Amino acid sequence: MVACSLPQIKQLELNRYGNTTNDTLWPFEQRDHLYQMRPSHNLSSLAMDMSKVPSMSLTLSESTLQFIVGRCSQIESLSLRYQHFEIDSCRAIAGRLHHLTHLDISSCIITQPVLQMLLKNCGKRLLSLKMLNIELTNLTLLCMQQYAKNLKQLHLSCQEPQVLVGIIRTLERFHTLEDFRLTQLRTGGNVDEIVEKLNPASLRRLDLSPKLDFHPRYLKSSPTTIATGGGGARLVSPCASPSGTLQRRRSTSPINNGNMMHSLNKKNNGNNRNDNSSINNGNDIKSSSQQQQKLQLKQLQRQQLSRTEHQLYLTDRSLATLCNFKGLVELRLCYPVVSKSALTQLFTCVPNLEILELRMEMRKAAACSSSSSPILSSATSVAGGIGGTTGGHHYLSLGDERLLMQQKKKKKQAEEEEEKIWQDQDEDTVDVLRGLLPSHVPRLRELSLYHSWISTATARTIGSLSNLRKLTVYNCGKIVDREPELIRRWLTSLHLLQVLRLGRVGHIRCDLLDDIATPTDPSQSKHISRLDDEFIFTHHPLILSSSPSSSFLSGQWRWRCTNY
Repeated sequence: MVACSLPQIKQLELNRYGNTTNDTLWPFEQRDHLYQMRPSHNLSSLAMDMSKVPSMSLTLSESTLQFIVGRCSQIESLSLRYQHFEIDSCRAIAGRLHHLTHLDISSCIITQPVLQMLLKNCGKRLLSLKMLNIELTNLTLLCMQQYAKNLKQLHLSCQEPQVLVGIIRTLERFHTLEDFRLTQLRTGGNVDEIVEKLNPASLRRLDLSPKLDFHPRYLKSSPTTIATGGGGARLVSPCASPSGTLQRRRSTSPINNGNMMHSLNKKNNGNNRNDNSSINNGNDIKSSSQQQQKLQLKQLQRQQLSRTEHQLYLTDRSLATLCNFKGLVELRLCYPVVSKSALTQLFTCVPNLEILELRMEMRKAAACSSSSSPILSSATSVAGGIGGTTGGHHYLSLGDERLLMQQKKKKKQAEEEEEKIWQDQDEDTVDVLRGLLPSHVPRLRELSLYHSWISTATARTIGSLSNLRKLTVYNCGKIVDREPELIRRWLTSLHLLQVLRLGRVGHIRCDLLDDIATPTDPSQSKHISRLDDEFIFTHHPLILSSSPSSSFLSGQWRWRCTNY
């Protein structure tokens, strides 16, 4: 037991689930606590994430958490994401962890009285508090104002625009805040006033995003369907955890929901050891063709995600305010309503910027874009109208793959038409990143661009950002088709670059990069690029050795197609 073997431990993570950054299960543009998987009716709690229910999980009971806290009283940093947090756990943390300064309870199932008690008893010594995907009330925010004035890092979620007033009043009390993140903003909440309440002298990191959700659509089942559980794998309900135990639960299905798990548990609860052994024997007999089918299921599941996105009501007024934040190191903005001139002015005022993430509403920026356009509206739909349940269970039918492929083909055609429309526009008007110059942001080491149309000139300028370590470009126009040598230029000119992530930027011809890059998976060496392909290039230093077997066959880069 960790509590007995490491009583002097200072940092402990007991998250129920890990980060949601796996490209094989999530769309290419996902990062942790940005998008969440929610039912289409969206009547779930803030902490609900449908993709995490059947995944490998670590569930702590109240007695287990109290035991760990009692034995590890030297903890300074504690993370309990997605756990059940009740009053006894709150009392144990407040009474035993006198050195606690960093607490992460994001997506925990916690009531407002318990949260208020936690702030009252622990808030004065906390320097970092992360509570994303947790509902806030005015009384909770009042407790934060009174008992957590020393915070340097604060991560919150705001489900209702009315709560913004309380958040603004809270930020007025935090004069030493260095890292602020606000997510889950619904349409109607203007955040300009929030930015104005932040202290320019202390703030170093800012992350703002509106409400961003994925909604799964399940395919209709047929007599030859394969359940997403696969091979009779048992799904254990998270509510079935025995008291005082520490359990891990695993399922082969990446996307399901609690109803499916509950029904399967009712069916499997009567199974004895002989039944389980027979299931295991049956799994051993499965052929390689079934494994191939599972891979196809994963690919189909990624295509069934419709999404909910709202604009972030952050305007040029906020960017003008951020020009006073000379020490700003990290800036992440998702779907703001800003102009090219305001962004250019901001870049000239933040010379210490090291991390920039910008997600723009590409289709709404151009004069030719409108909601009535049949081309653009068709490009935004993803596998709509395909979904169903059978007998209370969700299944994925391989027979519907042809229909999905037809819809995918139509989507590609719409994207090609959209790119032609963009090419007819004035680059000076639609490219809001023309001010992203090496002289403005000389320290930039991580750049992530999503849905932000960039011109050929801006793409070449990115290759001059000599300190870049990580570069992500997703759905920013078919820049590779316009500039075929662009990827080679980036890989060869950015000497410090470690990771390059590209998605929906045109036909990426990796076979033309054989002299500097090789595939991680040899089976992808003859892969023919598609318009919506997503590639990850990773840097590997050459091994200097006289033995040919111990060095790379060609180049310093390895690539893989994540949606192959």
